[in-house]
Amino acid sequence: MITEACPRLTHFQCAIERSASQPAVLQTVYETIVENLPHLEHLRVVVDMGALVDHQEGSYFQHVKRSRDNIQHNHHHALEDALHLHHNQKLETFQVDLFRSLGGELEVQFHFVKDNSEGKLVVAQKMDRPDFGMDALVSLDV
Repeated sequence: MITEACPRLTHFQCAIERSASQPAVLQTVYETIVENLPHLEHLRVVVDMGALVDHQEGSYFQHVKRSRDNIQHNHHHALEDALHLHHNQKLETFQVDLFRSLGGELEVQFHFVKDNSEGKLVVAQKMDRPDFGMDALVSLDV
């Protein structure tokens, strides 16, 4: 197991599929990561979403925007809950990359950084988005 091989791991990237992005499952995913990687400072999650919306329903752009907002909220909320549950204060950055298919084109990215005043993760403004440090990552497909 990766936690036994690298017990003080600080950077972690994993890939999850669309079904793992359901709020109840997502909560479990983040709780497992946070519980098993207590020294984690930087987390990147790559999500294979398939098509975000059905092109036949209403206004395409409204559905895309609503879908992205919901996905962003679900990931942010699930990770915040996991951090609170496990009293983790080390995580500094969190990035979610959504792809229509793994290996395909990037659909959207969400970036979060620790707000030093409260210690919670907040949505990062474009200029505040950190370089995730790809050379320091350990990857694992979930």
